[in-house]
Amino acid sequence: MHGHLQSGIEINLKYKARKSLGQNFLIDIDVINKTIDAADIIQSDTILEIGPGTGKLTEAILLRSNNVIGIELDGILYDKLQQEFNHIETLKLFNQDARTFDYDKLLGDSDYKLLANLPYYAATYFLRMFLESNNQPVLMVLMFQKEVADTILAKPGKMRLLSVLTQLMADVEHVCDAPKDSFEPEPSVTSTVVKFIPKPNYFSSDIDYYKFVDLLKGGFSAPRKMIANSMSNYFKIPKPEINTLLENNNINPSCRSETLQVSEWIQLFTNACDKLPLKHTMDR
Repeated sequence: MHGHLQSGIEINLKYKARKSLGQNFLIDIDVINKTIDAADIIQSDTILEIGPGTGKLTEAILLRSNNVIGIELDGILYDKLQQEFNHIETLKLFNQDARTFDYDKLLGDSDYKLLANLPYYAATYFLRMFLESNNQPVLMVLMFQKEVADTILAKPGKMRLLSVLTQLMADVEHVCDAPKDSFEPEPSVTSTVVKFIPKPNYFSSDIDYYKFVDLLKGGFSAPRKMIANSMSNYFKIPKPEINTLLENNNINPSCRSETLQVSEWIQLFTNACDKLPLKHTMDR
């Protein structure tokens, strides 16, 4: 298929991964091609890649897009990438921390897609950061530890706070699993690639969003307990009052939070927002 990497990759950037940065470089051609296919890239797309690493995924993106932006934290890797891709005019590289990068200055309000093989410790941070952004990507394809990806993709019965929040803000789709030998060095766990198509912002203000997150924190504060117990303890409201609140929203007070659908959380928030002491600031 046009735009696929073949087994003989041209980029052969050698670098010893730095454990302090959580580096595990993606080398699996099949996983790379599935990631690229999931992104539905056309030549005019602006592609943002966080953590190009040794450039394997970058090379595949450049086969499809004429406007690629890479943000690499590691200064030594950045220099090597600059040397390796110095003849490519369609790639802009930045040696900066992607957590504090000024995306508004670079992208303005233009459409873009985000692809990244992120360090495990930072993956959910970047997911939340871009979903909460005023200029969300139109599409994201991101790598996660499989356990985290399973939570993001969970169905009622196995939902967690991250499941509800992500599925409210984006349509999510499993792309492929990446076994340990897909990386150099090999991580200790299996990874999973997930595709996200962000939805229009459901909340009318940041304050409403923060309050909704706090409602979820209350519901999932003790996930193995009944939702009424969790919310009563978290919000410091007598359990009978919480029971009534839940029953008025057709939620069984004896159920666990993990069984609720996203729509039930939205209904509960809409009807109970002014009846609970919800925080209107975000605690990271």
